[in-house]
Amino acid sequence: MFKGTGTLGVLEIHHFGYLPSRSSWQRINRRGVFLGGSPFDSTVYEGMAGGSAGKDTVDGITKRISALQKESSRLYGFRTAVKEVNEKKQVYLETVGGFIQGFRFSYEEGDKISHGSLILESRSDELIEHEATFLLLPKDQDGKGAAERIFQSTHKVKGSAAIASAHLIAECEELDTWIVCYEKLECLLQHKDLPPFYEQNNEISGYWKNQLRAIITTLSDMGIRDLYHGGMANSASYAIQSSMNIKLIGISKEPNDKKKFFFNDLEDFDKFLCGAAYINASSGCDWQGFSYLINSHAMCQKYTWAQAVLNHPILLDPALRIQSYIALYEWADSLPFGVLKKFCNDLYCLMPQYYGDNLWNLIKKCPACCQIYSNGTYTGFIYKNIIKFVRNMIDHGHADFAAINNGSWTDMDLYNKINDLFAGFMSLAYSVSKATAKDRDLLRKGVQRLPY
Repeated sequence: MFKGTGTLGVLEIHHFGYLPSRSSWQRINRRGVFLGGSPFDSTVYEGMAGGSAGKDTVDGITKRISALQKESSRLYGFRTAVKEVNEKKQVYLETVGGFIQGFRFSYEEGDKISHGSLILESRSDELIEHEATFLLLPKDQDGKGAAERIFQSTHKVKGSAAIASAHLIAECEELDTWIVCYEKLECLLQHKDLPPFYEQNNEISGYWKNQLRAIITTLSDMGIRDLYHGGMANSASYAIQSSMNIKLIGISKEPNDKKKFFFNDLEDFDKFLCGAAYINASSGCDWQGFSYLINSHAMCQKYTWAQAVLNHPILLDPALRIQSYIALYEWADSLPFGVLKKFCNDLYCLMPQYYGDNLWNLIKKCPACCQIYSNGTYTGFIYKNIIKFVRNMIDHGHADFAAINNGSWTDMDLYNKINDLFAGFMSLAYSVSKATAKDRDLLRKGVQRLPY
């Protein structure tokens, strides 16, 4: 059990607006409960713990509190006058329903996070312990600065889908480190047995679809506020709740890099998902298309990128995915010839294996596909023909496919058939349709001759 005195972070003190009364601290200490995180300096805290009332007067304590609030006001840029502070005003944690009196946690050398509790006092003077998780910042970092950045950034996106709530920051003098106190979290992502990322036939599991969508939504919330996580490639930035939901911790731990922006978090998120052996996202045939999208310049569009990502077929349920294929065909079919040609050239740069082939060779081994093919006309660009054929599979192939599948044919069956024929194609086609002119220029760079 960690034992030592600490100092609540200035930002936390100002955020909640009030400080614990001196009488509250004395009452808790008489009950023998260890308290870390006193808002007073360690000398004052130790004096009160020993019961020496003459060591520091209430006036002296009030002056220290006033100085702390003035510093906090300067850091936040508030122009309002510092409120009068006296011993009757207390820190209140609304989400728990008690006044923060301190904290404690278990610690072993090398821990990145530790578990413990906040010590709270209810309005009826009852002591409460509220479970919490503590992020321990590395000793070789600017601990105070990192803690303040994390706390301030976290509260700017408080309530976002994948953000762990932060309650306070404090310096632990005995451990010579700063901590960030979060809501109760089970463990870091890497230490938890989770559902597999992929189910059968390269379909992302429902659990992981929900987690990806929540994290993407949160990264969007952060980007709109010009926040940059900076650690999305690091597994220690992801924690698990008891509900199995993934929460981000350690936002903005590193000083702001002027060359880094919110969309760099997406690139790092992709690296994490592909690099973590227990996830191995890149093993799925549709991931290439998704990865292309979240690494494209379309992600620089602060207010619109998230919708493009959330609507990517890989994150949709089968019925909505089929609808997205129809929408892609309608978009491609509406393009002027010159623009359509450029689109097909872009697809060639990513999937050159289709060039020089024809649609019949790709589908001739499937009797139901042959029937669909015979009822349509497919000329011109192979890349456009594949998209058109997928549309016809959706519109006209239900009975033909059901006849060779024991009378049953679902949207999931259709998705599997499309991937059997054109693995990863529709995922990439969707992503290229969202790309920018700069992305297209980069695709063609180094390609000596485009086919169309």
